[in-house]
Amino acid sequence: MSSGNNITVLLVGMLLGVFGGFLLGALVGRSVFQLANVLLQTVSRQGRSDEEKMKFELLLQ
Repeated sequence: MSSGNNITVLLVGMLLGVFGGFLLGALVGRSVFQLANVLLQTVSRQGRSDEEKMKFELLLQ
C-alpha cells in the first residue's frame, strides 16, 4: 500500500468513528444523564436524618 492510501483509509475511518460517536451520544446521552441524576439524588438522600427529610419534603410542598 502506498502512504497516500493509508492516510485516506485513516481519515475515512476517523470520520466514520466521529459520526458514529456523535449519533450514539445523541441517542443515549439523555438517558445516561437521567440515570446519573437519579443515582446522585438517591445517594445524596441516604445521609440525611428523618428530621431533615421532613423539612425538605415540607419545602417541596
